[in-house]
Amino acid sequence: MPSEKQGPGYGEVMEAFLQDRTAQIAVAVPGTVTAWNSLTETVAVTPQVHGLDGSPRPPVPQCPVLFAGVHWDIQIGEQGLLVICDHDIETWWRTGQASAPPTRQSHRMGNAVFIPGIRPMTSPRTHKTGAAILERPVTLGEVLLGTATATKAALHEDFLTALNTFLTALDTWGTAVGVATAVPWAAGPQPSLTAIKTGISAGDYQSPSVKVED
Repeated sequence: MPSEKQGPGYGEVMEAFLQDRTAQIAVAVPGTVTAWNSLTETVAVTPQVHGLDGSPRPPVPQCPVLFAGVHWDIQIGEQGLLVICDHDIETWWRTGQASAPPTRQSHRMGNAVFIPGIRPMTSPRTHKTGAAILERPVTLGEVLLGTATATKAALHEDFLTALNTFLTALDTWGTAVGVATAVPWAAGPQPSLTAIKTGISAGDYQSPSVKVED
């Protein structure tokens, strides 16, 4: 008598179910910005890694951006990492208050936070040993140090070096003249850099793109 064909066992069914469920859990995925809202600091992002079945993940239309201190206008096409929160963050995000999640969503793409900066190997950054680099997001953009209301232009290092060289030479010249004329050179302290800056009318020694706040 032929034996009846056995179906999958309980363990196999549970394993298949867990694999399917795990494949639906979103944790983190690279994404590309398609829209930026500077007022709410949110972006629309298209995930760049498809699901295990090969189908594209749906775009995230409104995702808060996580800035690590320095913040800027996100550019269309900028890439970063979508980090998906455990539960629905809508109430906390809109009110800032601790609360229960408004829905029972768990690890859904709509509850993601976007961290800009990650790049594929095809578009690497340039690096310089021993230096911290602050890149401007656009060619004509400004770098403000301190707060968004910073207005004082930063001095170029080459100007400060040249100014120091000039003051040293001036002191040497004055000392030589004092010896030759028997009139002592007033070798008191050099005027402060602030006073020197105030007395210079030209502004080409300043950087119009980098502004600081005292």
